[in-house]
Amino acid sequence: MDTDQRVVDAVERIILGGVAITARALGGEIEDLTFPQWRVLTIIGEQEASVHVSGVGQRVGVSAPSASRLLRRLEDRGLIELKRDAVDRRFMRIRLTAAGQAARSHVIERRRVLIRDALGALDGALPADVPGALGAIGEALMLRA
Repeated sequence: MDTDQRVVDAVERIILGGVAITARALGGEIEDLTFPQWRVLTIIGEQEASVHVSGVGQRVGVSAPSASRLLRRLEDRGLIELKRDAVDRRFMRIRLTAAGQAARSHVIERRRVLIRDALGALDGALPADVPGALGAIGEALMLRA
């Protein structure tokens, strides 16, 4: 099935809006948090247990040395904790600290407020099936992230 170009254009516009809203949400309390650093906090926050550094670098789309620099900056700020893996000492494991969890939650809530404000301007003009359709699109995009 070929995807209608109008759908691709609409999803691209949603993504661009999401990036802009995320940048605004990052611009408050933690103004020196970069978008890649935010992506790291998001990835780590999604995991139930600590994750390997190499996995984070792959998901952010940066080289191993760049991932290490990102992680060290976040560790220096007290947002993450890096520990040697108990089973394989060659690997580092990473997890959010309480400050990292609080920062992540704060940005997510600020972003949600901005999204609610933007959607509120539509004044109920959304068709009933939009949440389901957007959920399916979001899942498809996350599988490629």
